[in-house]
Amino acid sequence: MAQQERKFQKPNNGGGPGAGPRGGYGKPKNLRGTILRMFSYLASRPLLLVLAVVCVIAAAVLNIAASYMMRPIINSIESAFLDGQALLPSLLPSCLQLLGLYLATAVCTYLQANLMAQLAQKGCNKLRKDLFDKLQELPLSFFDQHAHGELMSRFTNDADNVQMAMEQTITMLISSVLTFVGTVAMLIYLNYILFIITVVVLVVDYIIVQKISKKSKKLYRKQQKNLGQVNAYVEEMVEGIKVVKAFNYEEEIKEEFTEKNQAYRDAAMDATYVGMIIMPVLNQVMGICYAVTAVVGGLFVINGTAFGGVAFTIGSLGVYLNYTKQVAMPINQVSQQIVTLLSAVAGAERIFAVMDAEPEVDNGTITMVPVDENGNEVSDWLTCSGEAWKTENGLVPLKGHVQVQDICFHYVEGK
Repeated sequence: MAQQERKFQKPNNGGGPGAGPRGGYGKPKNLRGTILRMFSYLASRPLLLVLAVVCVIAAAVLNIAASYMMRPIINSIESAFLDGQALLPSLLPSCLQLLGLYLATAVCTYLQANLMAQLAQKGCNKLRKDLFDKLQELPLSFFDQHAHGELMSRFTNDADNVQMAMEQTITMLISSVLTFVGTVAMLIYLNYILFIITVVVLVVDYIIVQKISKKSKKLYRKQQKNLGQVNAYVEEMVEGIKVVKAFNYEEEIKEEFTEKNQAYRDAAMDATYVGMIIMPVLNQVMGICYAVTAVVGGLFVINGTAFGGVAFTIGSLGVYLNYTKQVAMPINQVSQQIVTLLSAVAGAERIFAVMDAEPEVDNGTITMVPVDENGNEVSDWLTCSGEAWKTENGLVPLKGHVQVQDICFHYVEGK
């Protein structure tokens, strides 16, 4: 009965989806090593991975080029109205080029999403298989020290977080970096004076993202910890439901579950609030930047100012304002992917902690041999009258008599 009653003790930093090992829930211990090991599962089909990365790069470049194509289109509209020319002939070539760029971008985006989904599914499938195979090698002491819900969480929430990072993070980070660098280059090329205004806004953006991301990381970690405690408690109570019924323990476990469930709700609400607030704040900052840039850029157009030997036209201003809107998107995407990546790394570390656990040591084998009525080894099992263990000290006859005296056993000291 002691074994069953143990289930009603309060979990010690319980397990479950998203929960760490008992005794603590901390930040990633080896961020770089865990990320490299996690994404190594994508390398099972390197050709597809390279093709997916090429598609990501192509989509980012094409998207920047498509935005720049608005410049000749706007200038053509302006010239057609000023000169009294037919509008369609002057717009048709540029519009066809723009259409081609957007179609090519859509194709590349579709291909990279499809390829990464395949690679992530295959990689996560192998990760789960490796984890399951490892469990078969671990000693009973390991399972005694970890709640079943805690171990199950490695195959569910933790593996799902890793799969999401495999599928989205690597491509999103590459795309965001390329888009940011390309957009900044185009802003400088179009008008380096207006770019100074944009830089000020980007610095403010960066400070906001850093502060909110730091707070968000702590809250999401707390949310995952509480989710793990809820799932581990449910696992233990369902497993011990017969004892719950036998001891009329229903009301007590309902109260304990309510406490854990409410703690998870509160943590999830805090994490969601902080995670959602970043976009409205950044949008307001970018809105102010857009208005200031439009006013200053309009003055440049009116005065006919040239930059780099190229006149700053109404088309240049339109494209610049469009890039101004786009330049903050990569920052926002990176901040979102950092949260996803940190969640995946935390899950991956818990998975790899199980996979790196010491397997059960095989201390050798005992050979069983046939013996006759005198205890001597014979060559044929059909003619033997008994069995014996063959040891270094000779044969030890097998007898149907077992004595257990002064036995004391534990996996965990003091338990």
